[in-house]
This record gives sequence, structure tokens and C-alpha cells, in this order.
Amino acid sequence: MTSGERTEANLRAYAIHQRVVGSLFWLPTVLLYLIDQVGLTQALQLGALYYLTVVVLEVPSGWFSDHVGRVAALRVTAVAWVGCHVLFLVGGLGPIAGAQVLLAVGYAFLSGTDSTFHFDVLDADGRSSEFESREARVRTGLLYATAVTAIVGGCLALVDLRLPFVAALLAAAVQLGATVGMSEPPRSARQASFAADLRSIAGHLRRPLLAWVTIYVVVEVVLIHLVSELAPPYLVMVLERPTDDPAGAAVIAGLLAATVAAIGGLSLRYTESARQRFGVGAVLLALASVTAAASVAMALFVSFFVLPLVVSRGVQMAATQVMVPGIISRRVEQHHRATMLSVTSLLGRCTYAMVLLVIAAEHLPRVLDTAAMVAVVAALLAVVTAIRPSVAAELRADQDAT
Repeated sequence: MTSGERTEANLRAYAIHQRVVGSLFWLPTVLLYLIDQVGLTQALQLGALYYLTVVVLEVPSGWFSDHVGRVAALRVTAVAWVGCHVLFLVGGLGPIAGAQVLLAVGYAFLSGTDSTFHFDVLDADGRSSEFESREARVRTGLLYATAVTAIVGGCLALVDLRLPFVAALLAAAVQLGATVGMSEPPRSARQASFAADLRSIAGHLRRPLLAWVTIYVVVEVVLIHLVSELAPPYLVMVLERPTDDPAGAAVIAGLLAATVAAIGGLSLRYTESARQRFGVGAVLLALASVTAAASVAMALFVSFFVLPLVVSRGVQMAATQVMVPGIISRRVEQHHRATMLSVTSLLGRCTYAMVLLVIAAEHLPRVLDTAAMVAVVAALLAVVTAIRPSVAAELRADQDAT
């Protein structure tokens, strides 16, 4: 197989892989299933187990991707998710705890690896300038898959809460098959210890643009999760529905998740042209402002008119997943790219965990008020740090270069 044929085979396998990665049939109903299996208290504890596992593995998995291989990391994700969905179907506290750990393993090894694999494949063929446009198309397919499968999963759950996991198991098998069809892109032979690489990442974080990108990712994680976590109970208030209606909750949650994903996928048709016209910094800051506005609107109004702002968070989420890897991959050595992305993700997750402690309250209106204040502060932080002369100059240079 020639180099060009290998590149095209990798690109085809990557497109298939990302579509099945986005096939989250269980997304709108997983909490309902956990409550049905182990009760509310243990369901929340299992969620904490998942979160803790991701945090612990986030950076080591990025280092694994950089030094062992992108394809190897993607295969770890696929195998973990096959096992994860089998354990979910077995049910019960022990198997579901194992499923949560494997689900977290999969997301940790996927984080940063998928986009860096794509960049490395294109870069090896001298086509790195195509990354943003091609990644936008692939992410569009992923988000549309999420939209469709969220609705399908919500409908399957009306028959049996286990059926979304059956469908997800089949998707994970296809995902594993896609990774078998991938070949590792050329990699540098450099090897270094984990500690040495972390010191190098710390050096990158002192560079003005990469420091701002890191701050922005932290802000984005906080803004997106604030709106995402609070949207379902807010929607219940708007619709004045009973909170103990599992069937209704499944359908509503499925429609909400589908709408967010579909809007994100649709927006990627336009964010690339917006990036080229206005620059990555202006686009990302504008989208952060819109998501912050959604938090403020949720605190001020209980109305259907707020819902378009609530679901618009999908635009910021989709744009960040395309633009941030592009910025980092062009400025960070191949053997540090996935680790760098993992570090930014880890900082975002840890910051959001602290935000949860700040906004915690007994009543939803109080939570929404505090979340709105946090969102405004976060958005202002992103803006203030972006207008520093050194950062602004690099953002302008990035726009000229691409």
C-alpha cells in the first residue's frame, strides 16, 4: 500500500470511527437505568466513580497516545467500550461499577487522541492545512449521529431501559472494527519519561497563545457543563412536568440531547468560514459569550424563549473541538500533542468540580443564580486574557497563516 493509499484508508476509517463514537444511544436514559438498577444514591456514587476515573487517567492516557501510538489508544477505547456495555447489560451494583470504570477508560484514551490522529495522518501527507475543514466535516457526522441515536435511544428505553445499551454495544463493535482498519501515522522516535514530558508541557503553558487556549478550554468546560447539567431540571420547570415520569423524562431528555447535537453539527458548516473571516479568537469568544448568556437567561426567566439559547451551547462545544486541536497541534511537537490536550481537559474538569461546590444549593433558582454569576466571570476571564497584546498578536498571526 502506498503512502497516499494508507492516508486515504486512515481517513475513511477515522470518519467511520467518529460516527460510531457519536452513537450514544444511552445518553438520555443512562441515569434512569442506574436509578432503576441501584437506586438514586448509588447511581450518583457511580457517577462520581466514572468522573474520578476519567480525572485519574486523563493525562496518563494522553502520554500513552503520544508515546505508544494513536491507534493503540483508540483500540483501548473500543475494547473498553465493548466490555463496558456488556457489563451495563448484566446489571447490578458490581457490574455497573465496572462498566462505569471502563466507560471512563474509553473516554480518557479517546480524549485528545482522535483529533491528533487525524492531524498526524494529514501532516504526514503534507496536508495539515486541511485539518480544520476536514475535522469540521467529521465532527458534523459525529454530532448528527449523536442527535439521531439520542432520539432512537429515548424511544428504545420506552420498551426496555436496557435496549439503548444493546444498540451501543453494536456500535462499539463497529468502532473496534474501524480501529483494526487504521495504521499508525509516522511518529518521531523521541522517547522521554512521563515527568520530563510534563515539564515540557509546563513550558508550553507559559507561551502566551497556548496559555490563553488553556484558559479558554477551562472556561468552555465550565460554561458548557453549567448549561448542560442544569438544562434538564430547567426544562422540567418550563414544561411544568412531574419529575417522577420516567417515560416522559426519557423522551424529553432524548429530544434535548438530539437538538443540541444537531445544532452543533449544523453550525460546523459555518464556523470554518467564520474562523477564516474573523479569526479563531473572535469566534471562540463570541460563542463563549452566547453560552454565558444562556446561563444568565436561565436564572432570570422561566420561559420557552430561553430554550434556543440553552441548546445553542452545542455550537461552542462543536467549534472548540475543531479549533483548539488545530491551534495546539500546529504549535506543539507530535510527541506532546495528546498530552497537552489532556492537560487542558483535566484542568477544565477540575475547575468545574470546584464550581459545583460553589453553586451547590437546595433550591434550583438559587443554583441558577449562582451559576449565572460564575458564567459571567468565566466569560470575562476569557475576553480579558485574549486582549493581552502578546495573545492578540498571535491570534492575528494565526488568522493570517490559515
